[in-house]
Amino acid sequence: MTAPFRLSDLPERIASKIAIDPESGCWVWTRCTTPEGYGRVKWLGRTEGIHRVVYTLLVAPIPDGLTIDHVKDRGCTSSACCWPAHLEPVTAAENSARVTVNCYRERDRCGNDHEYTPENTYVWRGWRQCRACKREYRRRQLAKKEPSA
Repeated sequence: MTAPFRLSDLPERIASKIAIDPESGCWVWTRCTTPEGYGRVKWLGRTEGIHRVVYTLLVAPIPDGLTIDHVKDRGCTSSACCWPAHLEPVTAAENSARVTVNCYRERDRCGNDHEYTPENTYVWRGWRQCRACKREYRRRQLAKKEPSA
């Protein structure tokens, strides 16, 4: 998929929060992410995956029963990527089949590119979690609760 997708075709409040990675071409969401590194945005009254929102806005609605896959074979290197050229609607089974066994255990960095070191990693329900991402998530949650002056 090499259609000429342009950031300028997105609403400004979304486009202004995307940075283009010069090496991979990924459109990296620079705001709220999940601990796994997937970008999240408030859209039409709901919190959604930024990759799903951008795909819907620039390509087409996501067909029922399909999910959006970040296609590594197209050069996608980030869970926070929302460039439609790196995304493809697939079934959940296809998405799972594309993930190699234990690929998450083989990674040396989280979705936000923080290194998995003994000091920066803890295990929750059998999955490694990034302490730096968790701290940032908690900081954002506390900032939301603080009353404005």
